[in-house]
Order: sequence, then C-alpha cells, then structure tokens
Amino acid sequence: MMEIEGVKDNYLTDNDEYSPTPAELRILEVSLNPEHAGKNITDKCQIANVSRETWYKSFRKPEFNELVSKTCLDLVRDGLGDAVSALKKSASNPSPKANPDRRLLFELAGVSKIADGDKIMIVNLSTEGKGD
Repeated sequence: MMEIEGVKDNYLTDNDEYSPTPAELRILEVSLNPEHAGKNITDKCQIANVSRETWYKSFRKPEFNELVSKTCLDLVRDGLGDAVSALKKSASNPSPKANPDRRLLFELAGVSKIADGDKIMIVNLSTEGKGD
C-alpha cells in the first residue's frame, strides 16, 4: 500500500489551498490503491480506519473530490510511460493475437490504414486534411 506521506508529499503543494485531514489522506490512499479496486465501501473504510460516515462526508466535499481527481490523473500520467512501453513490447509480438495492440499503438501515433477497394493506404491522421 502507498504510504500516506508519499501521497501527501508527491501531490500536495504549498499552493494547494485545501489541506486534507489525516482521515482524508487515508481515504485518498485506499481509494486510489489498485489493490482495493472492486472492494466495497465497508471494506475500504476498515482498511482506511475510518467510519462510513467519514468516508461519505469526505467525498461530499468538492475540494476533496478535486484532490482525488487530480491525484488520480497524476498517478495515471506517472505510469503512462510504462504503459506505452508495455504496449510497444506487446505490439512487437509477431503473433496475430497482438493485432489489437498494434492497431492501438498506430492509432495513438496518429497512423491508420484505410481500405479503398483493393488498395490499402497508410494515412498519418495528424496531417490528414491539412492544407499544403
């Protein structure tokens, strides 16, 4: 499980006006930890050592919801490089099972194939339709 101090130090800055309570930091930690995905609120509350009332009260605060959203987005951005690397590795597999990974990688790169009758053209989507 992530350390509360790690969450606090990595995602809260001096400029952030909202300062979560210690209970809210535990809720943040539990709610964003993938190990707890799919668990019900009662279980998550037990892990965070908070009551259900505290859990729901925290999520009713717009500032706390904003912090959860911002922290979640930061965590996704932090792991994006690893995800793209894993996608590239999977897409390089010559097996036909890797076709969806290759298609996704090309789409992310802005490249697509277009079938035109009996011809297949590779098109760079990021420049398609732009004037010369």
